[in-house]
Amino acid sequence: MYFPYLRGKQFELIAIRELAEMMSASGKIIPVIEPVKEVSSYKKTFEALHQYICELAKNLGFDGIEYRSTLYPKGTNFAVFHDEKLRIDQLKVVEIKNVTIESKEIL
Repeated sequence: MYFPYLRGKQFELIAIRELAEMMSASGKIIPVIEPVKEVSSYKKTFEALHQYICELAKNLGFDGIEYRSTLYPKGTNFAVFHDEKLRIDQLKVVEIKNVTIESKEIL
């Protein structure tokens, strides 16, 4: 198993995005990224990294993963890889009445 430590610089993140499928298939390379700063141009790379993590978990035999929501601090997201194994114990339907997005200029 190889855990390259990356600083999250632009070219490192681009390299991860380009190699995500290969790293996921091997299951032996798991990059560790230290974010340098939050920049909206990195969104594609972080989406690719999310896809990589999901594919890696799936290739390692996991049925799914649970992770914290980035939009709602108390929220939880799930990525389910085998829907035939999914069992819903309780279902609640809600109407969303308001969504607030706050931003700040970083550049």
